Amino acid sequence: MIQRLLRPESPTGSPGNGMAILQDTPFDPNGVQNDANLCSTLIIQPTIVGQYGAPASVTPRKLTRAGLVALVAAINTYYGTTLSAANLDQINTQLAGGLQAIITPTYVQIGVPPGGASAIATTLAALLTAPNLTPVPAFN
Repeated sequence: MIQRLLRPESPTGSPGNGMAILQDTPFDPNGVQNDANLCSTLIIQPTIVGQYGAPASVTPRKLTRAGLVALVAAINTYYGTTLSAANLDQINTQLAGGLQAIITPTYVQIGVPPGGASAIATTLAALLTAPNLTPVPAFN
């Protein structure tokens, strides 16, 4: 059975800001990880203690209103001008959900072309800064 693998894409030190960037990596029919040739999904979610690269004292964070607006603008630019029509068609046909972006305060998901996760992860990580983040309230 092929297990789903969420590989960290957060730039160095980024999980300490309270949100982690992960790549839902694709596999070829033989079960070999193949994000160099297949589209994948990039996910941003609150960092949890014990997550790869997260410090033990991390405070999970979520996007503020300003953070949501900044990520929507960055993803719009990414899909609208950065990627080619061929890349967009490839994402639309290879991923089950097609070409889509899901953006909430605690969860962001976008499709990326083969080998494209690192570049957009770096761009989005630059937006995951204090003015765009707020602590996730504790549920006691």
